[in-house]
This record gives sequence, C-alpha cells and structure tokens, in this order.
Amino acid sequence: MSFDPSDGIKRGKSKEIRAWTVAEMTAFEKCWPMGTKQRAAYELMLNVGAARADAHLTTWAQADDEDFEYTRRKTGVPVAIAIALSLKNALDALPRKHVCIITIE
Repeated sequence: MSFDPSDGIKRGKSKEIRAWTVAEMTAFEKCWPMGTKQRAAYELMLNVGAARADAHLTTWAQADDEDFEYTRRKTGVPVAIAIALSLKNALDALPRKHVCIITIE
C-alpha cells in the first residue's frame, strides 16, 4: 500500500494517567476495607492488572483457580497470574451473590 490513510491525522490530546502514590493507595484502603466491592475491584486492578472493563466481568470461577486467568477485552491478550494474598483476602471477605464478583446492587 503506497497511501497511508492515517497520514495527517493528529493524535487526540488527553491528560497523562499517573500512578497513585503510596499515600493515595493507603487512603483508599482505609476508606474501603476488605469486604467491600470497591476494595475487591481495587485489588483486582492492582494485583491482576485488570482494566475496569475487565474487572467487572471477572467471575468467581476465575478467582477460585490457583492461577488467575482472563483475556483482556480490549486487546484480546491472555493473562495468567498467581493470585496475590491481598486479592485473595479481599475476595474471601465478599459474599458470593452472583457469578460475577463485582456487581451493581
């Protein structure tokens, strides 16, 4: 192909997404203790690297496996990772009311 269809298209301007500081993480953890869905979502995203779009689709069956496996929704890239102790503790503290871990109540 001799013609680049993206030639001349400017990249959108968006603000950089920065990582949380230790102080911000500590404040979040104090605000949302183990047993809250907010803490479970935080632990999923922090320890598994799940995006918001992936975290809300996570099932208990995935979390019950020795290795946590899922496919990133946006890219289709498979992920397999050992479950961190803090994630296990957050999930153990949640009631199992649905096939998905994070639900709207």
